[in-house]
Order: sequence, then C-alpha cells, then structure tokens
Amino acid sequence: DLDQFYIPSTFNNLINKASVMKKEREIINIFEEAEKRALNYLIGNLRLALLFYKIKDHRSFNHQHRTQLIELLSIERISQLTVYSRVIVLHALQMMKLPSNTRAEFCVSNIFKNTTQDDLSDLKTLTDSKGSYFCMTKLIYDDIKSDIVRDDILKHIEHQSKIQYNHMAFSTRLSKERRKKFWRKVLSDVDDTLTCSGGAYPSGIDKRYGKKVVYPGVLGFYRELDLGTEGPEEWPEHTVGNLVFLSARPHIFKDVSEKINFKKFEKLLTSRGMHTMPSLLAGDVNSGLETLLKDDYEPLAQKKFDNFRKYV
Repeated sequence: DLDQFYIPSTFNNLINKASVMKKEREIINIFEEAEKRALNYLIGNLRLALLFYKIKDHRSFNHQHRTQLIELLSIERISQLTVYSRVIVLHALQMMKLPSNTRAEFCVSNIFKNTTQDDLSDLKTLTDSKGSYFCMTKLIYDDIKSDIVRDDILKHIEHQSKIQYNHMAFSTRLSKERRKKFWRKVLSDVDDTLTCSGGAYPSGIDKRYGKKVVYPGVLGFYRELDLGTEGPEEWPEHTVGNLVFLSARPHIFKDVSEKINFKKFEKLLTSRGMHTMPSLLAGDVNSGLETLLKDDYEPLAQKKFDNFRKYV
C-alpha cells in the first residue's frame, strides 16, 4: 500500500509499483466521483499535504498521479470547493513545496483567479489565520518563483478589491452586509508593543513592566481595532480576525522560530482573551546578525519595513 511503516515511500514505489499505482488511481477516483458535500468533507478531514507527498508522478505520462490529483482539486473541481477547502488545498501545496511539481504555481494561480470579491477576502484572511508560518505573504512572495504568476495573482486581487470598493461607494445591497465584516488589517510590533521587553537588549527599552508581560488593555485594543465602528459590540465566537505581528526574529531552519511565537499566541488566545490567531511576518538571519554584531538597528528596521510594504 502507499504508506509502509518500515519502508521509505521511494523504495516502496519500486518494490510494489503495480500495487502502489493501483491504490493511487483508486484515491484519485474517490475525489473524482465524490459529490460536492462529500468532496469538501474529505478535504477538510484528511491530511491533504501528506496525501500530495505520498502520491507520486511516475514516468509514464498516464501515471502522473500527483499532478492529476492537484489539478483535479485546483482546476477541474474548483467551482465545487468551499472557501475553507480552497485554503486547505493552498496550504497543502505550500507544505508540499511548489517547485516539487511543475504545475503547482499555475494551480495556485487558478485557485485565486476562481475566487472573487468577498470570498477572496475570506480566503486571504483564513490563509493568514492558521497559526502557521505558511501565510499569504510567504505564498505570494517566497513560494511562488515566477514573476508572471505572482503579478497575475496580485492584479486579480487588486481588480477584485476595486469591485468591492465600488459596491461600497454606491451603497449597493451587497455593501450593507460587507460593512459588518472584519477586513481591516491590524499590524503591530511584538516587543514593547504587545509584550514588554523589560529593557532587555536587543528586544527593547521599556522597563516599566517585567520581561514578557502583556501590556494591560492591549489585547482589547487590538480587538476593538479589528471590530471597527460598524460591526457588533462584541467579537463573534468562531470568527477569524485580521491581526498581524511584525517580528524581528529571523526565519531559520523550517519554521523553528515561528513555532515558538505561535505557541505564545495560542496561549494568549486560549487563556488571555486574544480574539483571533494572528499572522506573523518574520525577519531574516542577515538583518539579525548585523544588529547583533555591529549594533546597527537599520537593517532590522529595513527588513520590518520591507515586510510591511509587501503585506499592504
């Protein structure tokens, strides 16, 4: 079968090639034949990234099974996927690593281009609120290598935003519901903004509170900014917000640094009243080293500004 505990998948594909290819084809058939509700249930309840990894493209043209599955979900059946399912497919493609499949970038682009207006806003917000390093900024600016594909996606996002703006400007029926949604992006620093640095170098200079103490009222302030002036008085349960933190801490091997931050955010979410899981825009190793070795904060500040500019 596809997943042998004691045999690496590469060797398993060689030893049990016929059986593996048959099983892969059966899995693809399940996704092809599932009706809409079942299809979205499958996507939402299995480890899709692992499935993309386990199913391989074989040498024969008729057995490009990974490509067939990816195209099935992101092209052939995209119209039947919910926004939530589309986010899961994008996340699975990111975890698989886009360069591992020649069609992956086109498939990502197709998901975006077939998602419009409010659904596109929801897709972007959900992608940024997974509590994971695999966010929209990473997808657009790091994972996608083709400038053409990236520009096409950004142009589509810009075009859809203009349509949304026109609805708001002319007070259409759709705009009345749109005003109740939370699409204002709230960007914040971490040290000496969310939590006090205690004056510890190089995090910050504020000594009014102990190190890592959450500033009184700051979580409520973030929530009110996200709510805006036309939404409900209280944050609706199970609603995804738009909180983004800018961090100087560098992205290192895999997402080691980011996982530490997201564990802190999870604690704030579950026990301290943070209203949503935030996204995180990390720094890089080069700017961090220059700050530590040369006592020069300019590269650090420039990296934060570059992240901010890309995001907005």
